[in-house]
Amino acid sequence: MNISVNIGTLIVIINIVFIMFLIFFERRNPATTWAWLLILTIFPIVGFIVYLLFGKSLSNEKIFNKKLIEDVKKNEYMTQIAKSYEYDTSMLENKDIIKMHYRNAKALYTQRNNIKLYFHGKEKFKDLFYYIDNAKKYIHIQYYIIQPDELGSKLMDLLTKKSKEGVEVRLLFDAMGSSKFARNNKKFLKPFKEAGGKYAIFFPGSLFLIGKRVNYRNHRKIVVIDGETAFLGGFNVGNEYIGEDKKIGNWRDTHMKIEGEAINQLQGRFLMDWTYASKEDINDYTKYFSVLEYFYITMALYIIKQLLQIIPYAVLEQQLWAY
Repeated sequence: MNISVNIGTLIVIINIVFIMFLIFFERRNPATTWAWLLILTIFPIVGFIVYLLFGKSLSNEKIFNKKLIEDVKKNEYMTQIAKSYEYDTSMLENKDIIKMHYRNAKALYTQRNNIKLYFHGKEKFKDLFYYIDNAKKYIHIQYYIIQPDELGSKLMDLLTKKSKEGVEVRLLFDAMGSSKFARNNKKFLKPFKEAGGKYAIFFPGSLFLIGKRVNYRNHRKIVVIDGETAFLGGFNVGNEYIGEDKKIGNWRDTHMKIEGEAINQLQGRFLMDWTYASKEDINDYTKYFSVLEYFYITMALYIIKQLLQIIPYAVLEQQLWAY
């Protein structure tokens, strides 16, 4: 009887402490606060567990606010990269949409891209592994889910091999989506790191439950190889994504291989996530961005067009041919 009373009293005290914490330390709108207070009061134990899973963020909000600030600072640098894409949009029908995307998300309009679409995982991973195996300078690879199965093992063996060859390899994966993979540290990550590879875990929780908020996960699947080839889409790394899981069957998704201007955009996004998760201080970003040969041609044509507005074409033509 006394034990039951003591346990009940302890639960009430703990619940009161969390209620006070919610009121005085969590800066939420009143409606959300009242909702959680009601849940914690009516369901002391269950409500607390639900709160840890879906409501409590501890320092997560501050951490992600910090990430947003860091991303803005990095975007200032990325804006310099944007100068490589200067062109005259006066003749483009969709120039307003192009400007809107850039102003709102720093998303540049790009041209001269070669795209290959994938709808089946086997074809996608066959090409991905081919380009990884032929990488000469660096491999930047980011996935939400990497499974510790045959496909995951094949990927890690290949990345470890390239690291031993002297290729710069950075691997970024999500703490929740790749939790099983991360727990197999000795099998996958330790040999990779010993070979010279670098890896980072996106937003790991300090405790098992805390920090596992679904809305804080990173679902990006980006691969950039030597600044020449990139992969982006919906396929994660696991046997189920190549149709090898009998319970799931064929997995239908969409992925793409990109060659062209758009690679710089994916590179910038990866580096922002990477520097946040790894805390690596990359002093020179420029070596990871492609120098576009047609930039000089584009700028030359732009200058000629501007000159045509102030100099009669005949005079300009005469001057150009003089050289």
